[in-house]
Amino acid sequence: MQNVQSVERATAFSVQGLTKIYGTGETQVHALRGVDLDLPQGELTVLLGPSGSGKSTFLNILGGLDSPTGGTVTFQGRDITALDSNGLTQYRRDHVGFVFQFYNLIPSLTARENVSLVTEIATAPLRPDEALELVGLSDRMDHFPAQLSGGEQQMLTIARTLMGNPQIILLDEPSEGLAPVIVQQIAATIRTLAAEGLTVLLSEQNVRFAMHVASRAAVIERGRILVEGPIADIAADEGVREAYLTP
Repeated sequence: MQNVQSVERATAFSVQGLTKIYGTGETQVHALRGVDLDLPQGELTVLLGPSGSGKSTFLNILGGLDSPTGGTVTFQGRDITALDSNGLTQYRRDHVGFVFQFYNLIPSLTARENVSLVTEIATAPLRPDEALELVGLSDRMDHFPAQLSGGEQQMLTIARTLMGNPQIILLDEPSEGLAPVIVQQIAATIRTLAAEGLTVLLSEQNVRFAMHVASRAAVIERGRILVEGPIADIAADEGVREAYLTP
């Protein structure tokens, strides 16, 4: 495990003592409970855990969509938890691409038009045909979302994310509810993104999917990181596999 880290990539994110509490008094929910985690730059890491474990909260904070109750997150040495709302907006625009569980596509626009919307806010956008080609939708550019399969719509959301030319891709359970053949296509696309040097972090409950795409993993339980490292090492741990990695 030490050898993998020491061949060494620069650190994209360094997370220290991260906490997030929603609500007050008896209604408090501790979504994150002192998370410490370093994420290497240009590597694909999966955050594994059941529903309610804090995965989405963690992604939202790293992406600048939410603020922690305590702790720090530094991106390439810059403390993003110290940024104001304008600073976070610029950080998201210049560095971060999100792929959510819900596609949020505009039904009256074609695939090309859906991804082209990003050119209005991105500082150095890709060409729409380039982004669509990266996800295998070159022949579907003029189709509307209703004419695309669920997997193709997910690919379209990834293409729209790539339009902003981000350094970081955050995906929230991208395999959720999709057929196995589509999941394999999405896995191949995500592996391609990581091979291009992007820092990719995805949250997942689908263990088979995670093991097909990621080189590293962190298992999260009730807002705490249980174990992290090369995914092959984690999957080989019998206790962890039985408790958290059994599909």
